[in-house]
Amino acid sequence: MKRDYEKRMENLQKNIVAESLDAMLITSQESIYYLTGADYDPVERPFFIIAKKEGVPMLVVPKMEFAHMSKVGNFGKIDYYEEFPTREGACWYDKLNLLLADAAIKVLGIEPSLPSGNMQKIQADEIRISSCIEDTRVKKLPDEIEALRESAKYSAEGIRLLHKGLYVGQTVLDRTWLWNERA
Repeated sequence: MKRDYEKRMENLQKNIVAESLDAMLITSQESIYYLTGADYDPVERPFFIIAKKEGVPMLVVPKMEFAHMSKVGNFGKIDYYEEFPTREGACWYDKLNLLLADAAIKVLGIEPSLPSGNMQKIQADEIRISSCIEDTRVKKLPDEIEALRESAKYSAEGIRLLHKGLYVGQTVLDRTWLWNERA
């Protein structure tokens, strides 16, 4: 099933405008996946999408993930930062702050899940905790509704199969034993 990542970004940009932000900094793994479809494991290395109120977003990732994340479509600038040990001026907040300054971002929205230690390293005239991405994810697009319908079919089939083997008075232990006998 094809996902409409461009439409998701457009909806996010509408929410950015509605909240009078210049840009939204997307940092959570779930939100980045929602907007890009890119699967990754951040461990302690942050990933960032800078979604401006118009135009293509920017992506900042660890150097080790640059080749992988460069395959993600719909981005303008994709930049990377050096990981430990890093040279002065090449860590994530140096790269991120340079991109924010170059894009003239004055009012920046951040996700509530951004760690406060990371937030303190970000430079903008004003930083606001924003629910832009959550608000975007609440309103479902046709591709999301179709995915929900498809997953509901699998769930319903699983429940049907489970109920098929149940009987009145059956205990959890009976059910577990029967399950193990058939496996």
